[in-house]
Amino acid sequence: MARHKTKPFIPAPTRRSCGKNRYNSEREAREVADQQELLFANQGLRLKVYHCSFCGGWHLTKQL
Repeated sequence: MARHKTKPFIPAPTRRSCGKNRYNSEREAREVADQQELLFANQGLRLKVYHCSFCGGWHLTKQL
């Protein structure tokens, strides 16, 4: 079975009607969050994905 190499996910810029980085789907936001957590693992970064009722998109926030 062939193994596919994964390349870094770079989201396309989207309109920010609420002033935050907007992702079109929960999956897209989670992929970005996972990559950011790996990049900043030495700092203990944990991100949470949430749906925005204002713009209808998905955002990231730090988990406390």
